[in-house]
Amino acid sequence: MPLVGDTGIEGRWRIVSLLKNGQEAIDSSGVPIEIEFVNGRQFMTQGGMLLDDSGYVIDPGTTPNSIDIIHNAGGGKTATTQGIYEVNGDETRLCMGSQQSRPKEFASTSEYNVTVLKRITSK
Repeated sequence: MPLVGDTGIEGRWRIVSLLKNGQEAIDSSGVPIEIEFVNGRQFMTQGGMLLDDSGYVIDPGTTPNSIDIIHNAGGGKTATTQGIYEVNGDETRLCMGSQQSRPKEFASTSEYNVTVLKRITSK
């Protein structure tokens, strides 16, 4: 059953790697991007500026664990990006797909991006 809440993912994280099409695509500005997962909300910031405020729902009962990021699409509509995640201590890997396709493994392709996060703080 999908969950909103803490199963190890809640807290503040810093993006340390972002692979798109198998190539590193992390922001070259040198200003780290942080993501906070708290109470079903995902806040992405860079240098104190809010880049994204979305909802999320996780299902740790799937193999691999699934995560859906629910974006505000305007006009009261939402768009859901499907993905998978893995928490290993102070490191989390996300592989995000699209609205139509959930990845089955942690592989960066033309369709899927892999992000590695390092924990800054717990919830």
